[in-house]
Amino acid sequence: IRRGRFVLPGACDQPRSLLNAASAAEGFVLALEQSAPGETYLLTDDDDRSMRVLATTIVEALAAAGAPAPLREVPAALVWPAAAIGTALSSLGLRVPVTLSALRKLTTRLTFSCEKAKRELGWAPVVSFEDGVRSAVKTLVAGD
Repeated sequence: IRRGRFVLPGACDQPRSLLNAASAAEGFVLALEQSAPGETYLLTDDDDRSMRVLATTIVEALAAAGAPAPLREVPAALVWPAAAIGTALSSLGLRVPVTLSALRKLTTRLTFSCEKAKRELGWAPVVSFEDGVRSAVKTLVAGD
């Protein structure tokens, strides 16, 4: 986003489960300490957000860190044909900016439940969505 290479393809309003690394680490430790062998737990921030909300939050965090960047958008009707061409070109070994697979990842619903981890491990996210994005952006901006 900061370098101007990301374009929001259409509405991007489908919810997605996200997870901050600190919350993942906390869940991993609890699972090691408390779970039975072979148990599986899904961890999320328990606060599903769309790619549009994620991108907007990143833009806001960049501005707050003194590195403003615009959120660029392109109508979905223009991106899908470009993604189809990109998919064909990538199958030839060429590097392309967008493929159908990448576009689907940005535009489709992808959510999970962390209720089992909350119930059985007493797990809860340790970093909120907003705090996680702000912290990540601040770290990345400071590293430039």
